[in-house]
Amino acid sequence: MTSADAPSPLPDPPITAVAPALGRSVGHGMSWMVVATAATKGLAFVAQVVLGWLLSAGDFGVYALAIAASGIALVFRDGGAKELLIQRGSKDYPMIAGPLFWMAVAINIATAALLAAAAPLVAHIYGDSRLTSMLVVIAISLPLGTPAAILQSKLRMEMRFGEVGKIAIGSAVVRNALTIALAAAGLGPMSFVLPLLAIAVYEGAASWVYTHDHVWARYARPALWPGFLSRTLWLMLGMLANLMVDWGSYLAVGLFVSLAEVGIYS
Repeated sequence: MTSADAPSPLPDPPITAVAPALGRSVGHGMSWMVVATAATKGLAFVAQVVLGWLLSAGDFGVYALAIAASGIALVFRDGGAKELLIQRGSKDYPMIAGPLFWMAVAINIATAALLAAAAPLVAHIYGDSRLTSMLVVIAISLPLGTPAAILQSKLRMEMRFGEVGKIAIGSAVVRNALTIALAAAGLGPMSFVLPLLAIAVYEGAASWVYTHDHVWARYARPALWPGFLSRTLWLMLGMLANLMVDWGSYLAVGLFVSLAEVGIYS
């Protein structure tokens, strides 16, 4: 066979058109993420200034203790399902989204129950009964936030960062506006945690609007859960270590100084 008789090579795939489109899509999404980060930080700063006028140092101290105490439970939230979904990618999503969602629901309910049960003991140790109700509210928010956690992972793996950024901005507005309104109404440190319930509902609804994925209608397949957890256990333990570095000092300081001093420290 001569070179003239040889078959012509197949043409290269038309990546020149795909790459710029993908680049524009990712760039647009990342621009939204930058805007979302700036907006959430800016809103949080303004809210902290306003709350500094409305609440006492002791109120901030109770909140710091509540977050630190609940954080030990919160590191196990979702059982690492979000990270595992993103790591496995869109190809495996249809097969594992349902089992991971229901595993996260089960873990979040169990974590919430343990946190609520421990709330009176924590309140007794630190001598403030308000910690009980605050920890119970945080516990209730855990299972409520499961749909948002899974559906936002889907958005991230599809590189739909624009939608993720819009949800984050809306969440920041809900959180800070409600916190300020509740503080102005005289609810004290409860102003920090009650918005968590509204945020969980809002983020779940917004995430579904963008994905239209009825992930809760998929099969649970609990036989797969141990395998999932074996892959996320070290991730959760690492998060626990980071939390103790960031928040553990509040738990220690709270044993020896007043709540006002804890608030100033936090």
